[in-house]
Amino acid sequence: MDPLSALAIVGFVVASIPTAISLNLLVAKILTRGSKGLCVVSEDEHAQVDIVFVHGLGGDPHETWCTRDTTKKVNWMTDLLPEDIRSTTPSRILTFGYSQRLFSIPSYGFLGKRTRPSILDNKVIKYLPQALYLHSKGLMEELTILRGEYARDRPIIFVAHNLGGLIVKSTLVQASADVGEYSRHKAIQLSTTGVLFFGTPQRETSRKSWSKLLTRIFTVSLELPAISLGESITAQAELFDLQVQRYKSIEMNFQNYAFYEKYMTQKEPSVKLYVVPEESVLPTNARPWWHKIRLDRNHQNMVKFERDDEDYQIVLGCIKTN
Repeated sequence: MDPLSALAIVGFVVASIPTAISLNLLVAKILTRGSKGLCVVSEDEHAQVDIVFVHGLGGDPHETWCTRDTTKKVNWMTDLLPEDIRSTTPSRILTFGYSQRLFSIPSYGFLGKRTRPSILDNKVIKYLPQALYLHSKGLMEELTILRGEYARDRPIIFVAHNLGGLIVKSTLVQASADVGEYSRHKAIQLSTTGVLFFGTPQRETSRKSWSKLLTRIFTVSLELPAISLGESITAQAELFDLQVQRYKSIEMNFQNYAFYEKYMTQKEPSVKLYVVPEESVLPTNARPWWHKIRLDRNHQNMVKFERDDEDYQIVLGCIKTN
């Protein structure tokens, strides 16, 4: 058994011990080791809602939400949102950081020299399901502990970019399955009122299409050379479709906003592409609780706003309606 699979099993077993809150906290820290875990970045004294931000592959819990204008750095998560929702939706705002090492295990070339990550050489695709599980488990544990009893039933809104959306979905699916006398996590799913997905794949797809989609996400997000994942993606395509089906059993309990990119992303001087195209951001036969919204941006900057941006006002409206 590989070490990540073993850690996933250990995390699941230990986190299931109902009386060991300290052990649950330890598990949460192990699962987010090498990252910042869950961090409160703003809290209104009259907070009525928890808004949880989850960055995507290659992202950062803070920098992901910042504009790239070098003359003026704006983080809408901390600089704009708290003030803009204070009168209607006083909130506690949190951001979740997770280690990228589980997605990209470094390889070593000639004479042990460390080389750039390679999706195939480092078996990133093999570890993708374990990585998503570990990160979502860590998010679920930390959020449960942080909310405690006093905020156990406080409404939650998730904001996620890229594969961060898959972590959120996995968190909600796991929380929904936590039933019984010692259930601790179920309240996370029951309290969620909205999920904002930015460039997150949702549609069930063929193995070939999923391979192309995931290739684009990895190569753009991690700035890797363009390659084909080929047959290495087969099992992951099936697991992705399974997650889509499991999420369908709970998605009607909250509003789902699927934002997609209007513009292509510049991959190389002569190569532009849609990372997660419009047709991939909604599940097949999407129901009324799904809302597809186009943003006047490419995949990389679709979560970077300033106050006068029309797209920011659209996103702000979605948050306020929940």
